[in-house]
Amino acid sequence: MRRLIRIFNAVVVALLKRGLPFPPYTRRSGLVIQTIGRRTGKPRLTPVGYRQEGNRVYVVAESRDADWVRNLRTHPRVTLYLHGRPVQATAHLDLSDDPQARLERMRNRLHAAAHRARQRDPVTVVFTLS
Repeated sequence: MRRLIRIFNAVVVALLKRGLPFPPYTRRSGLVIQTIGRRTGKPRLTPVGYRQEGNRVYVVAESRDADWVRNLRTHPRVTLYLHGRPVQATAHLDLSDDPQARLERMRNRLHAAAHRARQRDPVTVVFTLS
């Protein structure tokens, strides 16, 4: 199953990095986060749903222990592929935010349903664009 998810994510990442939609993401609701591996130091790419408000990008992580969340705790400077263009950002966890309410504000029902099916301990991650 993990292998299937990796293959699926590789396809989604390739499309979103070029600014192309792939369900459950639209051009305006999906992006790719490039983190640095906390142990390997290698770039790691993760497709996620998001909502942008001004110079901040909000993402709801399915778990505080998700690998990409753990990576950005160690290396908060990331690259976001937003609308097909790389943008530098700094990440932090917003423990005071309600992840469920944030997910609803993203207005992507398919993404929200898929996210709820996987979530264990959701948390809002805020990226401040440079």
